[in-house]
Parts: sequence; C-alpha cells; structure tokens
Amino acid sequence: GCATLPPAAGAPKGLDGQACVGGATAVPAQVVEVSDPALLSAALGRSGEGRICTGRVFRVQTPLPVYRVWDGSKANTFGEWWALEPPRGDREDYRRAYAVCPEWNALDHLAACTLKPGSTIVLGSGQSATCADRTYQKSPMTQLFIKGRQDDIRAQMEACTSTPWP
Repeated sequence: GCATLPPAAGAPKGLDGQACVGGATAVPAQVVEVSDPALLSAALGRSGEGRICTGRVFRVQTPLPVYRVWDGSKANTFGEWWALEPPRGDREDYRRAYAVCPEWNALDHLAACTLKPGSTIVLGSGQSATCADRTYQKSPMTQLFIKGRQDDIRAQMEACTSTPWP
C-alpha cells in the first residue's frame, strides 16, 4: 500500500516559484527517503517543460511494482519516466494525468515491471507541459523518475511484461 506524507514545510513550489498541485506525494511502503540533490535536480522541470514539479528522493527497500506507457516506434521500453499505478482510461486521459505531449511519446505500449531493492528514484507531482498544439496543466499524479540509460534502468527491473496499449 501507499502512505501519503505531507510535503516539506510551506506550499510546494516548482523551480520557477510557481505553485505545484497535489501537495503530498503518495509514498509506497517499499521505499525510504534519502538525500540525493543531483538526482532530484535531474527530475525537476520548470512550468511548461513537463518532468516533476516538486519531488523527493527515495531508495527502494523491497520490490516495487512500476508501470510505463511507452512509444513502440522508439523502442524505449526502459525510459526514465514511470508510474506507481497502471494506466486508467484512454490515451488522452493518460496524457492529461501525466502531462505527456503527443510529439514526445505515442503512448502505444505498456510495460509492467518490478523495481529491485537498492534502486534510487524520485517521486513527485507532475509539472505542466507546453506541447506543439496544446498545454497540459500540472498534475497531482505521482510520477516516478529513474535516471539512466535504458540498459542501466533495465538492470534495475525484474519480472517485466510489455504489451500494446490501450
């Protein structure tokens, strides 16, 4: 299960000082908070850039189920952006929930994996995204960021399945 921890003191704000939404981030029982300013910095984005608006760094203590909707034309199954829950609704619902521009990702495949203990991740609420033909607002949905190349991220996963989606 997930517990919800309050945000750090004060209203959460992004890199550009603009308010984030959601406040508290759902924190799974399988993780413990750690300090890694460089990793946190890699996950954060300014308004309109996508990424994470505000977040915290965690180390996985016990296996953690994670989900990624990815672009089959780019063969990027093991990219940096994941979710704690499987997708709900259709492709546009997912784009709105996670602020994913159409030009960034076709969102046509779903990977479900288990993140191994020892992995270090960032969890946080979603930043807004300015796309070629639309803007997605900031989101309270918890996004999961794992920094690295696909091979490095794949090495942190086990029991993966991948299927066309939706």
